[in-house]
Amino acid sequence: QPQERLRAGIFDRLFEPLACIGFVVLPISGPSASLVDVQKAAAATRMHCRAAVSVDCWLQPGHSYVVVPLSFHDGARLPVTCACVSSRPVLMQQRSLHPAEITAAWAAYARSGPRRERSEVGD
Repeated sequence: QPQERLRAGIFDRLFEPLACIGFVVLPISGPSASLVDVQKAAAATRMHCRAAVSVDCWLQPGHSYVVVPLSFHDGARLPVTCACVSSRPVLMQQRSLHPAEITAAWAAYARSGPRRERSEVGD
C-alpha cells in the first residue's frame, strides 16, 4: 500500500500523531475556472489518519481537474505531495483557492461519500 511505502522508517510518529487527511478531484471547465459551481467530484478519498491516501480513477483526456487536499489537522501546516500515474502526458500546476471554492470542495467531498453518509449532510 502507498501509505506503507511512504512511512518515514525510524522517524515514524516522531513529533505528533498522523493528521486525518483526504482529497477530492473536481472537474472544471478550464485551468483557471472557479470551483464554486462544481457539484460532483470526479474522485475522492475517504478521510484517514495515515501518512498517505490514494484513489484510482479515470480522468478524461483534454479535460481540466483540480485536486483539493482536505484535512481536519489543526496543528502546523502540512506539506502535500501529489503523484499522478498516467499513460499519457499530464500537466500539473499549483493554484490558490478562495474560501468559497474550499467550501465547494468540502461540499463535493461530502456528496461523494456512501449513501448512508450523504443522507447525514443533506444530499
